[in-house]
Amino acid sequence: MPNNEKNSSTPEEEKIPHAKLRIIIAVLLLIFAVGSITYGLSKAIIRQPGWIEVTTTKEKRTGAQDFVFQYNIGLHGVTASAEYNELQTLYTDAMVKCYREFNNDKTFSGVHNVRYINEHPDEVIEVDEVLYQAFSKLDKSGLRTLYLAPVYDEFDDIFFVGSDEEAYEYDPVVNEEVRKRFKKMAEYAGDEKQVQLELLGDNKVKLTLSEEYKAYAKKEDIKSFIDFYWMKNAFIVDYVADIMIKGNHLAGFVASVDGYTRNFDGTNEAFNQVFYDLVDGQYYEAGTMQYKGGRNIVYLHNYSQSQQDVYLYHETDKGAIYSRFLSEEDGMNKTSKNDLLLHSKDASCVDMILAAIPVYVTEDFSADALSELSKDGIYSVYCQDRKLYSNDPDVNFSDLFDRDGITYKLVK
Repeated sequence: MPNNEKNSSTPEEEKIPHAKLRIIIAVLLLIFAVGSITYGLSKAIIRQPGWIEVTTTKEKRTGAQDFVFQYNIGLHGVTASAEYNELQTLYTDAMVKCYREFNNDKTFSGVHNVRYINEHPDEVIEVDEVLYQAFSKLDKSGLRTLYLAPVYDEFDDIFFVGSDEEAYEYDPVVNEEVRKRFKKMAEYAGDEKQVQLELLGDNKVKLTLSEEYKAYAKKEDIKSFIDFYWMKNAFIVDYVADIMIKGNHLAGFVASVDGYTRNFDGTNEAFNQVFYDLVDGQYYEAGTMQYKGGRNIVYLHNYSQSQQDVYLYHETDKGAIYSRFLSEEDGMNKTSKNDLLLHSKDASCVDMILAAIPVYVTEDFSADALSELSKDGIYSVYCQDRKLYSNDPDVNFSDLFDRDGITYKLVK
């Protein structure tokens, strides 16, 4: 039978040796659905070696509820407790920084974050290096996704309503007025003469707006001109992973609820990643990708995969599902596949989403475009007509769906 609720793909009869724990990345879906296990925050607790979830401390807001950081402690010649405490400090500091810097909802004293920039157009502003580097990556990509902030702000409300009647005010598919407004906003966003975040060097930026756009923004009550939106967690996952790698902590992974995983394991540990296929409103565990050691993963999907991510999607009374992937062309929600997984040993999560936007945030799927990405070490997994396609020869697949007359076949 197809899955109506996602579970771990680990076979019940499988015995996992204590000395060689096989971490199943797909278990994250279950972790997010039922809540993370609390291991306690007291530094006096004696920790045992092995895989454990590292949590942030509770002194400051971190936004860490949408992330999981797992680490195999006790491998580096220090006590497990001491290593955990060091990891927790690094993780907490990194998450606090990201929560503040990428925030477009509020400002913080002494922090020139995304919200602050939006509130101070046409001013030269010095930002933190992590934010400047994020802006630089987007600028080099040539994409204008950052500037769709006005559309993001309005469309995002649809994820917090229930009925179609409530959603009508924000739904560009059924509401022509909304559709025209989104298209107009997208036109402004796509024109660098109307809006442009100038990168001035030395971590200084300037959000430049045309007089025409300012007048339009005032008329439409637009408060945001830039926002990372659905891309934000990819930048956060990358930043946390880079902090750990810089500190020579090379036995773990950090993942977000919306599908970004930075696995920086350097111990050649074995990992699994379940891949799903949504067909006619039912999702199937098409197969399980198996790999060893560090590998970064971006799992893009246009429907909810756990209780934790339900606020990222909206389902209409007729079964249509809206997600946060909005097109630069007209501000409409578009995806070329229900499920698309990208993975790489070298490319970061941000590198992969920037490469994926032209391929995924569109109505036209292109297998050839994915083949081109593989030349840069970005490999893909997707399904078509009950076939699971993979273009990376170094990964294997197991547990291909085969029951109730439905069979998936692997194509490499």
